Amino acid sequence: MRGAREGVLVEREDEIGVLSHAIASVGDGDVVLVEGPAGIGKSTLLEFAAQLASAQGLVVLKARGGELEQEFSFGVVRQLFMRHLARLPASRRVEVLNGAAALALPALELGADGQRSRGDPESVPHGLYWLAAGLAAVRPLLISVDDVQWVDTPSLHWLAYLARRIEGVPIAIVLGLRSSDAATDPDGIAALRTEKTVRGVVPSPLSVDGVATMVGRRFSQRPDPEFLAACHEVTAGNPFLVSELLQTVESEEIPVTRVSADHIRRLAPEAIAHAAVTRLSRLPGDARAVAVATAILEPHAEVRYVTGLTGLSQGTVARAIDALIEANILAPVRPLTFAHPIMQTAVLAELPPAQTAETHKRAARLLSDGHAGPELAATHLGQSEHSGDQWAVEVLIAAGAQAQARGAPQTAVVHLRRGLAEPPDPPQRAAVLLPLGLAEFATQRPAAIDHLREASQIGPTPAIRATAALALAQVLVAVGEASAACQLLETAREDAASDRELGLAIDAYLISAQINGRVPPVLDERLSRLARELPGSTVAERMLLAHIANALQLRNRPLHELLPIVERVLKDGALDLDQPDLFSAGLPATVLMAADELDASDRLVATLLEHARERALLPSFVYASLVRAEIALRAGNLALAQTSVDDAQAASHEHSLDYFMLLATSIEVRLAIESNALAHARARLGKFPIPPQLAGAAITAYLEHARGALALARRDFREASLAFAAAGRVLETCGITNPAIVPWQVGAALAQAGLGNAYEAGRLATDALRLARACECPTPIGNALRGLAVVDPARRLGALREAVTVLRESPARLQRAYALAELGAALRRAGERSVGRENLLEALELARRCGSLRLERFAREELAALGTRPRRAERSGHDALTASENRVARMAAEGMSNAEIAQALFVTSKTVETHLSRTYAKLRISSRRALPSALDSGDSSPP
Repeated sequence: MRGAREGVLVEREDEIGVLSHAIASVGDGDVVLVEGPAGIGKSTLLEFAAQLASAQGLVVLKARGGELEQEFSFGVVRQLFMRHLARLPASRRVEVLNGAAALALPALELGADGQRSRGDPESVPHGLYWLAAGLAAVRPLLISVDDVQWVDTPSLHWLAYLARRIEGVPIAIVLGLRSSDAATDPDGIAALRTEKTVRGVVPSPLSVDGVATMVGRRFSQRPDPEFLAACHEVTAGNPFLVSELLQTVESEEIPVTRVSADHIRRLAPEAIAHAAVTRLSRLPGDARAVAVATAILEPHAEVRYVTGLTGLSQGTVARAIDALIEANILAPVRPLTFAHPIMQTAVLAELPPAQTAETHKRAARLLSDGHAGPELAATHLGQSEHSGDQWAVEVLIAAGAQAQARGAPQTAVVHLRRGLAEPPDPPQRAAVLLPLGLAEFATQRPAAIDHLREASQIGPTPAIRATAALALAQVLVAVGEASAACQLLETAREDAASDRELGLAIDAYLISAQINGRVPPVLDERLSRLARELPGSTVAERMLLAHIANALQLRNRPLHELLPIVERVLKDGALDLDQPDLFSAGLPATVLMAADELDASDRLVATLLEHARERALLPSFVYASLVRAEIALRAGNLALAQTSVDDAQAASHEHSLDYFMLLATSIEVRLAIESNALAHARARLGKFPIPPQLAGAAITAYLEHARGALALARRDFREASLAFAAAGRVLETCGITNPAIVPWQVGAALAQAGLGNAYEAGRLATDALRLARACECPTPIGNALRGLAVVDPARRLGALREAVTVLRESPARLQRAYALAELGAALRRAGERSVGRENLLEALELARRCGSLRLERFAREELAALGTRPRRAERSGHDALTASENRVARMAAEGMSNAEIAQALFVTSKTVETHLSRTYAKLRISSRRALPSALDSGDSSPP
């Protein structure tokens, strides 16, 4: 573009320095946001950066937001990648779209064998990140996006996602933002500005000397200072306006002298900005028609679409395009685009609103008939008038489905709301309301409730009404209205009478809603019969059986009733990954965990983790990591528990997921207690208080129990008593009486004993033992016996001996170690020193293997009282590794690359590099090759 070239490097030394540094230091994590009003030179600076990057060997991926394309999901992402991928050899394209990058395929609408047809709002950005990182691993990238204010929301969120993770990846990002225009997603723009990697650049208007430089480049005659001052005054130093003004001066042969100054001052800035329209009016009428069609269709202004929209012949359109390029209105590129976005805006501003809307409607028809995809057609329908056109409604429903498939529910909401406003005919209304409500729920919009409720009432078939009711019930549970969800599902049973699978799913969600509604689930005769009779042959049967098993366990039913149901849930001994939601898929693992079947539970969680990693299902990964952490903590594998909770917290931090932080905090506090890190545990509790909307929810019992355990460790018995009592109230309200879930009664008994309330302590301990024996699980029985031993000195030795015996049948090594240590201490005090020493030495060895510094110190103190001082194990470099460092080091030792480790753990390659560099220093090695032997020489080997 001639005008843009005239502005290059004029008074832009600082901006050019920032851009040059970002390109020269690619990999340092630089994101440059060039921001300013229209015409200030942002596009010129971005073009300079692209040329400089290309000259330095970077691959340049360019895109531009479009004022009329804001509702095209991942439209800018597709501009960035599709042309580049199309130029790659087929073998290379397969290579870069492999692994985690394959998760980007739904957004790009590329096929792959075995790939899911639907995208996920979390997995698609993850896949796009690894696609960019994979391309950059071969040659560094410059990602350049102009007019960010008009970038579609999914693409904008991905740019922010990439900016957060760019450090250490050979990618530089340059963005242009027109600050004078309303943004598609103001919150997204604000979030992007605050990313720590983003550096803002705000070009200033040109000075009089800068204007003089531009005039001097264009005219051989020396301009008069008064003429220059007039040019600066009327353009306010805006480079685009200066360029357009000089083009007018040249075309009208205005002399650059003092005489012309007053004439220049009479030109309004608006007239200068619309000079392109003036030039356009001088061209043949066919050229104007092509310019209008291009303005309507851009950035998808393919010549075939422009030809169809104008109704002109191909030859006429070709001649008009050449004329528009010669007049510096269109750029010489394909698809057709304007030389500057201001020109497109100026052309559209000349169109009457009714004509604009009608042209968009014709463009939608044209694109739909040309198989351009429903979402692209829908972006034009969004600019047309509402007319009750049922064809438009069908296109908008299809566009919503396409956006959902790409992993962009926020865009689906836009299309479907437009479809609702068309409006649809009454029979078609529910077909809009149901997907709209689901998309609004996925984007946490309150309107989901009203839309799903209406769909559940007006659906033309019972199945549609029941499906809408089921979706609405999930929304109601999520917003804390579980009792309303229960009532809705009770009614929905009637509509689902003819659809057995749907009816079973409603039964399953009803049980879940009852639990979340903080009332005991109602397992009536019908559900009890289904629990006995359902074979688990279908997804819905297995889902219902899993929820029934969970409800029975919460109500403390014995294992001999529970485990046969779980066996029917597990198809070939594995998790059913076809379950419709995360919680249902993971239920069998959590039920087996509380049933003391820790090995079987861990195998199932490993399957869920692998599934989550393969598909980048981040909430599933966090949830499964926390379940594994709880399993490992119960099993006494504290290193694995710490590693797993670290994995969950790292993924939550990297991806802003805070859904499970209450559970994560409860696990971390208990781990910190075992490490004698009580100050750290208190800090963690203070950082994650219970949110008001979760007050009274069952999950808060875990945090209250952890609070009580910490208070006991600090010997603050009053605080412990309050915390355990709070946990008990929550669990009792929800109908959860199984002590294997949260053993609050034992903790409460110890707290009451510490306060000197012997009667209350005895009552609580006795009640805990009664409930534990009823559930038939060794671990809660052993824990209850240990509590009884503390509060009833007369029964201490007998209770501890039984606890040790019971816990030898349990997989809970750490609980067994505590029972052994407590029995050893009691035997020492009873004068049975020899037997006491044997128990304490066994407890010490178990404490070492589990990694409990707290128990190890207690056992050593008791042994010292017996005159025995076991030698302390020396802390090697291997033992100095943190749980996360150990995890990453072992993955690297197994041959995984940094990128593969980062993909598996949902962190950046930079994070992996940091862990490995610290590991090398602690192990005193200098290379990856030395890792296997260095790790094998260590004492512990967590999975």
